[in-house]
Amino acid sequence: MTRNSEKESAAATGPWSRLKQWFLALAIEPGESPELALRRLIAVSINLVLVPVFLIYAAFHATAGTHLPAQISVGGAICQVLICLHYVRERSIQSSVRWSMALTMLALPSIHLALGGFTSSGYVLIYAFVPLLLAPVNDEARNIRYWLFASLGVVLAVVIGERFIVPGNPMSPGAQTLFTLFNLLGFCGFVLLPNM
Repeated sequence: MTRNSEKESAAATGPWSRLKQWFLALAIEPGESPELALRRLIAVSINLVLVPVFLIYAAFHATAGTHLPAQISVGGAICQVLICLHYVRERSIQSSVRWSMALTMLALPSIHLALGGFTSSGYVLIYAFVPLLLAPVNDEARNIRYWLFASLGVVLAVVIGERFIVPGNPMSPGAQTLFTLFNLLGFCGFVLLPNM
């Protein structure tokens, strides 16, 4: 056995390799076609990533002094954990993706309105279009029009809700700029994801 093969075998049994094998076993069903396995892997990855994303946003809002958006973000993280547990139990990627996309379309407009609407929310509402972007990858083609109507409905509801809120939030201008930057960069990441 050469030194390189020893290093490769040690790396193959390392903690990252075991974590990768566990994740692949969680995400992919045996005997699936490569296309379906890739779609399932993307969907499970997004569902899992949303938990820490909601928690990071909760921490950001809590430190910025916007407590209602922080509470909504914690609620979103808890709901996302329940969606992930639903997937583990049922192994139904369609239902977990649909629940996750619906949660996104409810939690983010709520955060948008809690931050004071269009003038001070840092483009949070742009994430209401993420389910529409990911629907071609995660859902059946015939359902894409429903996600389009849902996205437009969310925007319309927020426009109507805007009339009943007080604009502004306690974030400093620097925190507001940083928050807007993260939201726009995060949205760009979701735009690129289906095309990778």
